[in-house]
Amino acid sequence: VGILFPNHPDYVAAFFAVAGIGATVVPINPLLKSDEIAHILSDSNAHALIVHAASLDEALRSQSRSAVLSKIFVGAAALESASLAQQSQNSGIEIK
Repeated sequence: VGILFPNHPDYVAAFFAVAGIGATVVPINPLLKSDEIAHILSDSNAHALIVHAASLDEALRSQSRSAVLSKIFVGAAALESASLAQQSQNSGIEIK
C-alpha cells in the first residue's frame, strides 16, 4: 500500500494502519511527479494508495500509468470538498 502524504500527523495513522493489517508500507514523496509515482507503484506492486488531498491530482494522473493500482483512499475531511467529489466521478476510480 502506497502512502502519498506530506509531513502530516495523518501519515502516522496511515502508516500504522497499513502495517497493522500486515501489508507492506510504500512511502512516496509527495514532491514527485505522476510518472515517478507510477513507477514506484508499479515496481512495488502496490494495489492501493492512501493520499492526502493536496496530492490527489498527481495520484490520479499516476493511476492511469500504473497497471496495478486499483484503489485510491483520501482522508475523510477531504471528501467533503465538492471539487474532490467531482474529480472522483470524472476519473472513474474508486475514491474512499
